[in-house]
Amino acid sequence: MIETLTLTAEAAVRLLREGQISGAELFAAYLEAIGARDGELHCYLHLCDDPGGEGIPIAVKDVIGTRGIPTTAGSRILEGYVPVYDATVVTRLKAHGLRILGKTAWLLLTGHGLSPD
Repeated sequence: MIETLTLTAEAAVRLLREGQISGAELFAAYLEAIGARDGELHCYLHLCDDPGGEGIPIAVKDVIGTRGIPTTAGSRILEGYVPVYDATVVTRLKAHGLRILGKTAWLLLTGHGLSPD
């Protein structure tokens, strides 16, 4: 089993390059770790299917537009909104081989107050 809690991005790249793990195994390990911990932590609003490839999985905040992935900015007003394009940062992440793992929670519309959710 891959210990994702202590695995650095640099170490993950090395494991992939040396063929010690596949991209699918790494992605699955992160999904497994999230499944084991997120019930308590409530960090993820949406998890993605493995898009394939050998890049490092990465989570993005729910305020960043991601084509085809629900993006709510922590607001019920945007519930069901699915962008038709990627934000520039996501385009760049993908261009460098990173794979979107999921969307992480954020306070309502990136405000500083508490979300009613």
